[in-house]
Amino acid sequence: MKAMIVLGGVLLGAFGLGAALSGDKREARPGYVLHEWGTFTTVSGSDGVLLTGLEREEEHLPPFVHSHFGMENAAQNQSFRGGLLRPVVNPGEEPIPVLVANQALMFKGFWRRELRNVAVKMETPVVYFYTEEKLSVDLRVDFKGGAISQWFPQRAEGERPPAVTNLLPVAAKEGEKPPSAAEQDKAKGVIDFRKGYDGWIGWKVDVLPRDQVDPVKLFRREETPSWMYPKVRKAAVVRNAQGEHEDYLFYRGVGNFAQPVRTTVDAEERLSIHNDGSARVPFAFVFERANGVTRYAVLKEGVEAGSTVVVAEEGLTVATGDGKEEVYVPVRDGLVAAGLYPEEADAMVRTWWRSYFETQGLRVFWVVPEGFTNQVLPMKVSPAPKEVVRVIVGRSEVLRPRFERDLVQKMTSGAEEDQGWKSIYLADRFGLAYQKRVEALTKLPETAQR
Repeated sequence: MKAMIVLGGVLLGAFGLGAALSGDKREARPGYVLHEWGTFTTVSGSDGVLLTGLEREEEHLPPFVHSHFGMENAAQNQSFRGGLLRPVVNPGEEPIPVLVANQALMFKGFWRRELRNVAVKMETPVVYFYTEEKLSVDLRVDFKGGAISQWFPQRAEGERPPAVTNLLPVAAKEGEKPPSAAEQDKAKGVIDFRKGYDGWIGWKVDVLPRDQVDPVKLFRREETPSWMYPKVRKAAVVRNAQGEHEDYLFYRGVGNFAQPVRTTVDAEERLSIHNDGSARVPFAFVFERANGVTRYAVLKEGVEAGSTVVVAEEGLTVATGDGKEEVYVPVRDGLVAAGLYPEEADAMVRTWWRSYFETQGLRVFWVVPEGFTNQVLPMKVSPAPKEVVRVIVGRSEVLRPRFERDLVQKMTSGAEEDQGWKSIYLADRFGLAYQKRVEALTKLPETAQR
């Protein structure tokens, strides 16, 4: 029987969730330290079903970041030559016809390759090194269930997604059968993540103590705020064979895989956080912003394996003023308790502040159990560090029933006064997922819609 805790509502059954993660230190050995943080973002309906359609970028990356063709921002890997945008091809990849490249730039969502059933965005994992001596490191990360779409500095090796040879529909030649759907998909380099996909990346870098690197090596005028916030002053600098320097290793990806935490909202608008995994979630934070009001709940003791925490609306604390300190401090402290250095935790909160805490919606942040991180993102490092800390945060966006009702009404309305709202929903960072949800809800019997 599952244990259940209710905040701001009726106690349905409970047991102690245990002490917060203590962050105990491993015995020090000669060598260096490796720390990492990042995010798994998902969107679920009120019934807990993960929605697909998360192909769109939310925080755009600088143009110097490397990527696979069709998995970049619109501004990435492009150069303007003679009035035509031509893709800058990564080493070992085939050039794409100019007509196809320019046609693809008009596609919504910035993706020039069709990606299907993207249910998880792996956002901004960054890897820091701490050392007092120069060393050379080989690091490989596998992504079980997804593609590593963007990275910096340039990798030494990694996955090769299907080639894109033609994004446009191919008409049948006279007297011949038209290409099959499978042949069309192959030409477009389609990746359907529901069918399974495992990506990976490998770096060979020199790790240099910061005082051995001239700061000019780290200066790039195209940096965006979300690229600068992750920089940590005490971390060492990485340098690859091409001479690219940075304060960290960066990668990002998209995929489709089951999560240990499931979020639902019932007809009474009570949020339930279900830990369906086999390991305890050490920290969680509930956040909601609606109509200019910020509300939150801090779950310092996390969620035990096999248990559920229920948070009623009246269990959420209404933030005073802009709520910055009330939100920032507990989230930062939760990340530090999970093992990050304070400066790293500050970097993560600042990097994702706008997306996490200045946008409308209900979301749950939870520290992913280490075992699950190592299962989905197994990492191999040589030489081995004396300490490895990997803190991935699950960001679970969840739709309330009342939001879903409003979404269905606005998206299916033919009334002129609703067209503005419809455009806003469609243009949202989760607009494609919203469309999927409306399609699913309108297919249900009326009695099943909440």
